[in-house]
Amino acid sequence: MPSEPDQQSVRSSVIFNGLAEVLEANNKAWSIDLERGETQTQDEEPRGRKGNDGDTKSILEEKPPVAEDEYPSFDEIDPDEDPASYVNMQVADAPPGYPMLARFISSHEDGYIFREFRYLQSRTLLHMQDELRELERKLHLMDQYDLKHRPLFLKSREVDDTRLRVRRELMEEIGEKLKKYGDLLTVSNNLANFDRPSRFDLQSLENFFKAKEPLVRHERYLNCQGDMITLKAGRDDAWLDEVIMRLLVKYNCAPLRYIFTNAETRAQTGPKNSPLNIFSIARVHFLKMVILITLMLCLLCLPLVPLYSWTQGGSGGASGGETDSDSDSDSDGPAVTGETLAKVMGLIVACAFAFGVVLSVCTRAKKHEIFGSCAAYVFWTLLLILLVSFFLSFFSRDMVC
Repeated sequence: MPSEPDQQSVRSSVIFNGLAEVLEANNKAWSIDLERGETQTQDEEPRGRKGNDGDTKSILEEKPPVAEDEYPSFDEIDPDEDPASYVNMQVADAPPGYPMLARFISSHEDGYIFREFRYLQSRTLLHMQDELRELERKLHLMDQYDLKHRPLFLKSREVDDTRLRVRRELMEEIGEKLKKYGDLLTVSNNLANFDRPSRFDLQSLENFFKAKEPLVRHERYLNCQGDMITLKAGRDDAWLDEVIMRLLVKYNCAPLRYIFTNAETRAQTGPKNSPLNIFSIARVHFLKMVILITLMLCLLCLPLVPLYSWTQGGSGGASGGETDSDSDSDSDGPAVTGETLAKVMGLIVACAFAFGVVLSVCTRAKKHEIFGSCAAYVFWTLLLILLVSFFLSFFSRDMVC
């Protein structure tokens, strides 16, 4: 009879051998489909097949296997290779996929749109915040215990670190957690300060995705429009810029492409019949500045004509019963009636309102900037009326003399 230890060793070896056989059987029976993310047994009939009489047909088309050959060696140096051949590659010449998308984004600043991942930031911040709360509680309980049993540890850091070092390790862990927490807060704050992409910018990038299909469906990020930020430099892009770009896209023709594209943007789009069109942002902004300056000049100069005529003709001329001396005295300073004053103030207010609307539509001016500009516009209009009236009356007196 074998002894009891020998029996236990035999029993353990039998158990281990049985576990090994079970694991080996499971490894043989199960295979992992990496492409579909599913698991199935080898003996099990593949999913999507029906029938038991030999006429089974596959409902789902099987995907072709993906080649997993290793890359060749890229360490060889070609002395005749020009870096500009791949650094300055055009969008149309880039390989389809992420390379083409990256070329488009780097050459078209409206495409600088990426995800912010606000949910992941919030989730990570909440997780780290609660970890710090747990460490804070441990530190509080440790302080309360030392207060009752060894108050010297709370008064001397050297004694505490020399004897136990528990609080020292806890403080180091708290410091590391706080650093990571603060870094993440700073990153989240910086991301929150980025501008949100406009609807036109999103539409422009979506048109590129429709035309080129650079990414597979589940990796496209444009559907998360509420979680997008743009890295485009903050300029005075406003509603007028979006309207101009929409009109260019809608009425895209050869004359407009010739006017609003340059040699660089034409090279990025490839052939003339390409569905991808990139307009020159500098030329679009030049057109916007021409429109803005024209509107400002009209609002500054055109109101002066009716305002001057109303102020000069306010007296309505001398009546028939007045003497020549009375008319001469009235001609020195024409009286402005209440009706004339109401028309003058109404026109000034309407022009100031139009001036503010132009600023809000054509620029990204803030509220206080628009208010100050409107006040300066009213003051400038009244000053021009006074100056014009003074000079005209001065020259008319010289001509009479």
